[in-house]
Amino acid sequence: MHRNYFGFGVHCHQPVGNFEKVFEESYKKSYLPFFEELKNFPQIQINVHISGSLFEWLAGNKPDFVKLISDLAARGQIEILGGPMYEPILPLISESDITEQIIEYTKFLSRTLGVYPRGMWLPERVWEQYLAKPVAMAGIEYTLVDDYHFNHAGWPNDRLFGYFMTEHEDFKLKIIPIIENLRYKIPYAGAEEVVEYIIEHIETAGGGLMVMMDDIEKFGLWLKSYEHVYRKGWLRRFFAKISEEQKKDRLKTIRFSEYLDNFHSEGNVYLPSDSYSEMCKWALPYETSLAFFPILAKAKKTDESEKEDWMNFIRGGFFRNMLVKYPEANLMHKKMMRLSRAIDDFRSHRDFPAMRNHLFKGQCNCSYWHGVFGGIYHPHLRGATFSELLKCEKLVLKASGEKFVVSEDDMVFYGQREIEVCAENFCLHLHPEIGGNASEFSEFKTFHNVGFVVKRRPEVYHREIATTNIAEGSGAKSLHEIVRVKDADIEDKIFYDWYDRHSFIFHFFHPATKLYNFSQARYGEQGDFVNQPFEVEIDREAMKIVMKRSGHVWSEDRFLPVVVTKIFDFSRGLKFLWEVENISQEPIAVFPGIEFNLTGASPKTAFFSVGGKRYRAVEPVETSGSEVLFEETYWKLKLKLKCPQDMEVWAYPVNSVCRLESGVESLFQGISITFLRKENLAAGEVLRGFVDISQE
Repeated sequence: MHRNYFGFGVHCHQPVGNFEKVFEESYKKSYLPFFEELKNFPQIQINVHISGSLFEWLAGNKPDFVKLISDLAARGQIEILGGPMYEPILPLISESDITEQIIEYTKFLSRTLGVYPRGMWLPERVWEQYLAKPVAMAGIEYTLVDDYHFNHAGWPNDRLFGYFMTEHEDFKLKIIPIIENLRYKIPYAGAEEVVEYIIEHIETAGGGLMVMMDDIEKFGLWLKSYEHVYRKGWLRRFFAKISEEQKKDRLKTIRFSEYLDNFHSEGNVYLPSDSYSEMCKWALPYETSLAFFPILAKAKKTDESEKEDWMNFIRGGFFRNMLVKYPEANLMHKKMMRLSRAIDDFRSHRDFPAMRNHLFKGQCNCSYWHGVFGGIYHPHLRGATFSELLKCEKLVLKASGEKFVVSEDDMVFYGQREIEVCAENFCLHLHPEIGGNASEFSEFKTFHNVGFVVKRRPEVYHREIATTNIAEGSGAKSLHEIVRVKDADIEDKIFYDWYDRHSFIFHFFHPATKLYNFSQARYGEQGDFVNQPFEVEIDREAMKIVMKRSGHVWSEDRFLPVVVTKIFDFSRGLKFLWEVENISQEPIAVFPGIEFNLTGASPKTAFFSVGGKRYRAVEPVETSGSEVLFEETYWKLKLKLKCPQDMEVWAYPVNSVCRLESGVESLFQGISITFLRKENLAAGEVLRGFVDISQE
């Protein structure tokens, strides 16, 4: 029997709600050419995972490709791995949802391909030890994590040529380590060099299994990889070299299950909570990252022969802290968890299958974090994820018969009191401790959180932006090695917000403030109301939330007392009423404004109209009128904001400089729309107004 085994695998995924053109491009540049090449080498066996969200699209749009996959599986050339249906990060969902999602995908694979997977792909390899139980309960025998996980448990790389046993509460699971160095070499080092590297390392270890399983998109879709992998023949040479070595009995490719059936484990192991090295560094807070990134980079650049033992113990952050780093993701996560609990009360209801399907789609991981992919910064992805949660929530509200639901929490943004209010047409997540603002501003007609705009915040790669375009060099490189700048003036587009991008924000502007300064968050704020605490009163009978703050406003050199009241009235749709009361003994000249931050799938599909004139959400606009109509044509959404009288209207696009697969660029997050006007308030005078909100 052979001694040297290579477990090669690919993971194929597109998130729920991704653009059709991305699915098509990924199929043409990566999925189809990869498997067309593979079928020309029938003696090579590999392991394949296709996420449920992608497989549903393939089944509906590419039946010939599904048949190709089915044929390859039937002849034993590929092993199909299972997993959770819609690719959630497992520790972010409940244990029951973990088991049910995995079972759901197993059923899908049995219907579509006639296979019953024994192993599963662990999304983003985010591991916590308790996962062994719900995964094993779903009928899964094995999964894969990185050597990084094993290193932090004290297992050196030269012991990672096989599989291991673990358990939680005596529910057993087999764990296969993925070798990080191979992830970086494939497909970037020479094909022949990689194969020799594999053989050499397995033989040095005395035989066993060496594994590389990674995103298939690196084979054709990632930057410059199509030219390198297919046109210049890297994959063909790689398969040819493996075939040659198989004929010489120096190496054998193998399906994971076959290896497990023929070889004993390397022993027991309990692994720490971990993910792959890049994910762990991305999960760190910004300030900590500045110190950690250079340390990790130095260790990774050190040649294997020169690495010191301590380098394997370098460890980054904890994945769950992505929810702290990006509270917008935490907002989505906590709604998802509440819904997961809520639908349990309706398991016998006729709408339960639809509730659960929307919930599971709303657990798709891509919008809950950010690394070298856009993640939470992609408005169409976070919009699609939130939309699924809203569809689930509406079904729950319908089944419960409740018309006005108020719940309180303190775990979403900054560990302070928060109130979620859901009525027939709208749902708001209000923050009395943060200006009385709304982080969620959802509507139930098209099921979108129209107020889901991400704050412009510092990212480590803002400091890594180079003046030259690294990606224009020769040869393909891993995304983790590239900081590609798409615009020469990108540094001039970096701005940071000092407050969260919520809606119903009450400003008091300095009289000299211009739209240009406001759009860059470099303006004079004269009051202390934007992100400071408000008192709150909940009137369930009247369907109103009343917030009030006694604060101050600068008027020239005087800091004068002012009371601001916000009223959210859900009795007839949604009406936002506001009051400004001058409780000082002096007149005050004020410049108040009410800001809404509204999101869309893309700047190409987001528009707003004022006074009958329609604008695209790409440039600052300074105009006037009594109402604004916001349109998102991709979502078929129209939202009207109407005031009782003409006011100044300021609008500007909110763009974040963020890192994507294609490089660092300025990415649309939404549009800021502010109603404002200058007023003079006599001592004791009260200024009142409202914004009537309706769906068109």
